[in-house]
Amino acid sequence: MGARDLLAELFSAGLTLSADEGRLVVRPASKLSEEMRAALRASKADLLALLTTDQRPYKLTRAEGDAAHADPWDDGAIARFQARAALIGQRGFCEQDAEDLAERLHLRDVHADHRHMCLECRRYTPGQCGDRREAGLESSDLSVELVVAMQHCQGFRELPEI
Repeated sequence: MGARDLLAELFSAGLTLSADEGRLVVRPASKLSEEMRAALRASKADLLALLTTDQRPYKLTRAEGDAAHADPWDDGAIARFQARAALIGQRGFCEQDAEDLAERLHLRDVHADHRHMCLECRRYTPGQCGDRREAGLESSDLSVELVVAMQHCQGFRELPEI
């Protein structure tokens, strides 16, 4: 299993992985099986390289950033950003990705786009859709790509706090 596949498997199991001064940190560690611990040890160098490079897949482009920040953020926009970043972090993303995704959601608001991410849905749990039938999915398992994709979903149920 490659490092990216291992990261995806950790994410789908509701775990997060980060690098801290050359160590791999898994949260919550109590959910980590012995098989997964062995896979982490075997892939440590590759995982550390993935986690410590400046890869920010959700970062806005310069043009998107200019659009997102064309008008100063008021207190409401700042509070929404912080609440979204906190929620996304609780749902398994590292702090930087959570902030990048929250900023992407702010850009969506600026453009008055009515699509949503699975991350914003009341029915979502890390890697799982809570109502796959209404969402039109064959399986409740969700890929990371689908979780962060802007989309229209019949099963979407908004969280009141974001």
